[in-house]
Amino acid sequence: MGAGKFSVDLPRPDLPGHGSRWPRSGIGGLAADLPALRPAELSDALRAAARWPQAFVPDFAGSGTTLYAVRPGTAFRPRFGPGSAARHRAAGAAEITRPGLAGLRRDVDEPADLRGARELGLGTRTAAVAARLGSGQAGGQHE
Repeated sequence: MGAGKFSVDLPRPDLPGHGSRWPRSGIGGLAADLPALRPAELSDALRAAARWPQAFVPDFAGSGTTLYAVRPGTAFRPRFGPGSAARHRAAGAAEITRPGLAGLRRDVDEPADLRGARELGLGTRTAAVAARLGSGQAGGQHE
């Protein structure tokens, strides 16, 4: 996430009643600015994250976080924001950097980030908005 640009309210799994619907499911927090994310990337990352009590996927720059996930029974303590990758690492979260996660790692904080995401392929609507914003040709698309 950008340097203090956004404030995010994440679910509070420590409150009563949380987990009663899916008690054997983990919890995750995902950045919303991932225009090149493909479902298979997210599935792959979540399967990988399930091997550790807590895990995260760093952003393309390596300093931020695009996904933070915990297994059932592990406290959900996301540390999103500037420098979040280092905070997740320091808290003992496993870092997932496997190949095939380019869209998951490419969050958009600056115009150059959108150009990078465009090279990976944007969804139809995001490509149209990017073109209107003057970020150049819409490039590759995916549904």
